[in-house]
Amino acid sequence: MHKKHLTLSINPRLFRLVLLIGIFVVGDAYAHHSRSNYAMREFLEYDGTVVEFSWSNPHAFAVIEIQDETGESSRLLLEMNSKIILRGMGWTGDTLAVGDVIRVRGNPDKRASRRQLFVAYIIDRAGERMWSFGRPRDERERQEKGKLNPLRIQPKVGSSDYSGIWNRARVRGEQRARRDPFAPADLPLTEKGKVAVKDFDPNDDPSFECLPATLPRTIVPVLPIQFVWVNGELLTIRYESNSTVREIHMGQSSFPANVSPSRMGYSIGRMDENELVIDSKHFTSDRWGNGRGVPSGEQKVVQERYSLTEDGKAMDVTYTVADPEFLAGPPVEQRGAFVLRNSMILSDYDCDPDAAVRHLTGE
Repeated sequence: MHKKHLTLSINPRLFRLVLLIGIFVVGDAYAHHSRSNYAMREFLEYDGTVVEFSWSNPHAFAVIEIQDETGESSRLLLEMNSKIILRGMGWTGDTLAVGDVIRVRGNPDKRASRRQLFVAYIIDRAGERMWSFGRPRDERERQEKGKLNPLRIQPKVGSSDYSGIWNRARVRGEQRARRDPFAPADLPLTEKGKVAVKDFDPNDDPSFECLPATLPRTIVPVLPIQFVWVNGELLTIRYESNSTVREIHMGQSSFPANVSPSRMGYSIGRMDENELVIDSKHFTSDRWGNGRGVPSGEQKVVQERYSLTEDGKAMDVTYTVADPEFLAGPPVEQRGAFVLRNSMILSDYDCDPDAAVRHLTGE
């Protein structure tokens, strides 16, 4: 067995700054899959033989057999990113196969009894370094050189009516300077909201049950979304994450009576000069409906305001949420940005409930 144990010595203030920047850059990619059980500042390396590879969402997994210095064999569970994100870094369902001898680098579980690793990268059968998380910019550029990357293909013609496939863009400087108002520490909470946050447990994430996120958490997701006009009166928004589809009822000046509450609520839309405005309510209560650890109630009201750039190749959104059961004060505002990526193809998410909790059970 080849094994190295590295503990990084980082100035705590610098580490907090880097972590904050990382949250702004990757957003829900990090928040969606809790890494609280891993020692994210420690790295181990192992050589081993693949005995299982599970190509699944929200996490891909592998099991390798390793040997210690005495020759005794044991098995190590490897957790990778979602297959959609892995695919963007060159992975396929055939990247690993039973019998492959690989090297893996990653973060160990904080619990010594759990033999598992959160993978930074593996070196596959061809000797290629395949990243799962934290791929450096220079490595990304090297791996993508000469390859067709749909994430970077600029459309020749922009959208004039918001239709198209949109991928989340990095926030601009004036947005990056803002704290994230949907992080629990930044939300103006009612007493009931404060009690919920006090009892926060990252292992209670609804995504571990393959439950899709509700608004506002799903408005600017890591994975792409698609706006499609069914006709002049109905706009649909498809989210690749959990293959969720919303219906936006255009031209309605008020909400219809007797609407049944649902996870995504009922949405009505209108054009306000050059902005697409969507108002949503009639939500069911949701465990983390207002952010990580912050529930939402049936009185929640969300408004989204979308605007296209002049060339139609980028889109900005400003959205607010009011929820008197859990949020105090006026509606909380947040912003996001998208770029048009019609060269992409949305795929089915196919969330596997067993894979969703496997990093918790270690089985």
